[in-house]
Parts: sequence; structure tokens; C-alpha cells
Amino acid sequence: MYTQFIRDDIKFKILSNIDFFGKKEVNKDKFFKELKNYDLGVWANNENNPKLTEVEIYTKNGEFLDWENIVLNYMKSLNTFLREQIGVCIDKEISRIIDNELSYLIPQRKGYKDFDDNFFIAIKGEVIFPMISKEYDFKLAVIKLVEWAKRANRDVSVIKI
Repeated sequence: MYTQFIRDDIKFKILSNIDFFGKKEVNKDKFFKELKNYDLGVWANNENNPKLTEVEIYTKNGEFLDWENIVLNYMKSLNTFLREQIGVCIDKEISRIIDNELSYLIPQRKGYKDFDDNFFIAIKGEVIFPMISKEYDFKLAVIKLVEWAKRANRDVSVIKI
């Protein structure tokens, strides 16, 4: 279903406890044991399009990613492979810790979803890609998080704030 939005030259693996784009593991102990073999782990109590703040997302090292780290990972990865400046709309509370590294991103910190010329929008637990849809899609948001990291030749990681 999401293959039209993913580059076919980028390979990644996601482990989750719900039906997703990857292997399903419902036992939490086994989930953490297997996580090292995957690029990202997603543990959700709800399959009905939960916000990213309502699920647990883990790096392959088992580190929990909070909302701020999720958004910072999107920005850090995207900045790595862009070659022109673009705007992104993010929550006002997101740290400016990596802003000086973002030569290709123009972060606009707002408290509302600004669809005007922004490449992606990360507000209130939702990440939206206006060039695909103006509706939030949990699975697409997670897939893009790991795909962009792989495209940038990096792993999704906890960024020290």
C-alpha cells in the first residue's frame, strides 16, 4: 500500500506489535530481543491511526524516542540529502539544538498546521507530508522516519538535548 511513497533502492526493516510494514511480534520481551535486527521498533496499544505521541518508538538499540527526538530525526535526515532550502512546520516546543546544522531546512515553529509551502508538518504528535496528503497517516509517518534515515546513511537515534 505504501510502496509508491518509498524509494525502491532503500531497504529497511520495522518490527512492530501491530500489523504494519514489517514483522509483527506481540510478546514485548521477544520484541526487545529481536529489535537489534531491525532499523526501528514500534509498540502501539491502538492500531487506529494513533498519534506518534501515543505509541512507543524505539531505535534498534532499544532506546525510546520521544516526540521531540522523532521530529529532530526527521529534520536531521532530511537535511542530509536535500540540495535546496525548504520549509518545515514543527511544534513550537521542539528544541533548537540542531538548528545550526540545518543548512537546507527552514524550521517554522508554530502551534498550528501550516500547509503553505512546507515539506512536512510535525504538530501535536502528527507528521503530515502535504505533497502526499493533508491527512495524518501513522504508518506513513513511521515509514518515512526510517526511510529518510536510511537515505541519509544514518540510523534513527536519540539526539541529546
